[in-house]
Amino acid sequence: MTGSVTKSTQIDRFETASRTHVGIVRETNEDRVLAQPQSGLWAIADGMGGHSLGDRAAALVVSALSAIEPSDQGVREALESANASIRAMGRKAEVTCGSTVAGLCISQASGFVFWVGDSRVYRLRDDRLTRLTRDHSFVQELRDAGVLTDVQARADPRSNIITRAVGIADMIAVDITPIDVRSDDLYLICSDGLSDLVDDATILSLLDRRQPEDSADKLVRAALAAGGADNISLTIIADRASMKQADPEVPSPDGAGT
Repeated sequence: MTGSVTKSTQIDRFETASRTHVGIVRETNEDRVLAQPQSGLWAIADGMGGHSLGDRAAALVVSALSAIEPSDQGVREALESANASIRAMGRKAEVTCGSTVAGLCISQASGFVFWVGDSRVYRLRDDRLTRLTRDHSFVQELRDAGVLTDVQARADPRSNIITRAVGIADMIAVDITPIDVRSDDLYLICSDGLSDLVDDATILSLLDRRQPEDSADKLVRAALAAGGADNISLTIIADRASMKQADPEVPSPDGAGT
């Protein structure tokens, strides 16, 4: 997956802005964020479970992913390992615990997204925001069946029911989808603490390729203003090359254009 791309090249290529906030209602932040531009890997894990095990489940997912050389097989093996560790932790505590995860791997002009649960990956391209993941949730299944509209699904009280997570069953099903990559793409990975409260149109309006740090702050503030009922975590990945190309031309000393 990484091919001939060196770590220094990857670090120079991307600008990453990450945020995680406990929100207004929760006392514990069970989200964990992974940002490794040197290897082209980013992910967000959203933990769940009693006895404060949700944060530990999310930490196990991020730890397993952080140790791999990114590839689709590496991601699958890492999440299978995390699944086994979380299952063992849950059996010992006699509770069910787990974590969603959504992530992005990029190398040169190709990449892939991966996910389990309802954390999401979006891509901003040509001023169009596209969701690259499909929620593993009960409400998403109702959307797909035409039972609920997007507006109805957002307000449905069953929106917190997910159909897949790392650690809730002995076998784990990971969705992995290849993507093409352009130099002007911008990506957003987020937990449902953002996407449940801030609709896609608002997310689009707050994303700025040239100011990912500012965009990250604005998105957190939007989720808090909408109630902040859950932990809020996000990572924005912007291509530095695209921002350089967008800079205005600087005239040369003799007045000629560069």
